[in-house]
Parts: sequence; C-alpha cells; structure tokens
Amino acid sequence: MSDRGPFAAGGGDDIINAILYVLHSGCSWRMIPGSSAARSMVYLWFVQLRDEGVFETINDHLLIRDRERVGREASRRRRCSTARVPRPPSHRL
Repeated sequence: MSDRGPFAAGGGDDIINAILYVLHSGCSWRMIPGSSAARSMVYLWFVQLRDEGVFETINDHLLIRDRERVGREASRRRRCSTARVPRPPSHRL
C-alpha cells in the first residue's frame, strides 16, 4: 500500500466490493466476509466517501445518464425531501 491509500496501490477493489456488499445486503459491518479487506478499513473508507459526497455524486451521474437514456431532460434538480406542502388544519371534534 502506498502513502496515498489503498486505491493508489490498486487495493481498492476489496474495499469497494465490501462497501457494496454491506449496502446491498443490509448486513452489519461485522458481517463482511473474511476474504474482504479489514472491516475497520472498509468502514473508514465508507465514512470518508460518504462525508465527501461521493455516493451522492455517483447517484446524480447515474440519474442523469438514465434520464438521457429514456429521452428526458438531464436535470440535476432534486426534490427536497424536507420541503412540506402546507395543509389546512384539520378540525376534529
């Protein structure tokens, strides 16, 4: 492994595969198969990639490609999940 991390040395495949395994299967981090990279290293990389917005960026790019594939506008605008439509108060007796 080089000073720049496992990805620079070509050892990132095990880490990415382990992260995808956890995300796909929904298992806990300690259930990562033994043949994968060390659990603590996998989790540290997951946290770093998450905090840097890498997963969100990948999702945005995949969304744009899919929208272009089906002939829609490749808009990066996203619906805000925290925005709420005001509703009239319900009058219950």
